[in-house]
Amino acid sequence: MQQLLDDLAKNNKNKAEIDALIAKADALFDGTKWSDAKATYESVLKKDASNAHAVNQIALCDLKMKEDRNLEIEKEYKKIIAKMINTNRIVCQLILLMKRFF
Repeated sequence: MQQLLDDLAKNNKNKAEIDALIAKADALFDGTKWSDAKATYESVLKKDASNAHAVNQIALCDLKMKEDRNLEIEKEYKKIIAKMINTNRIVCQLILLMKRFF
């Protein structure tokens, strides 16, 4: 009987730890801290490998991190294009100036 009570207490403690980790991970996710949230969800899986919420959220974190990387790449691409356009304008202006003198 004592073993059953000890096991129940251990399970309750484990569930409380998992619930706390999920709450922390969810808060990190809501704060767009994808990498930190993913690491915390992975901690949940170490305690409960079948936790569906953690599994799903890890996949969403991966997706969000990929989206963020793509947005950064797009921003850099737009900066490069803008510089190229400005450079082309300058070159065209120089050509026009040179035509006046030659």
